[in-house]
Amino acid sequence: MDEQYNVPPPQPQPQQGSSKKGIGVVCGLFLGIIGLLIMLCWPDKSVERDTFIKGWVIGFVIYIVIGLVFTILFFTVFAEVFREMIESLPQA
Repeated sequence: MDEQYNVPPPQPQPQQGSSKKGIGVVCGLFLGIIGLLIMLCWPDKSVERDTFIKGWVIGFVIYIVIGLVFTILFFTVFAEVFREMIESLPQA
């Protein structure tokens, strides 16, 4: 009964204070592409950089979706106002 078990080594857990996801979300929402430049401040393959990138992507996608919604609403309202304005012109 001398069986050996292949147990994988434990994976290192990220430290609680090393997550930069919140900062990434804020940079993605308010700074856009500049947030990616800020990301270059962290060394490659670090937990801070990975969590920052994930947060940045989340914030940037939210920013794009909100921008698309407002653009669609703006053009819908503008088209309706323009249509009413054209209909109110006197016919020649």
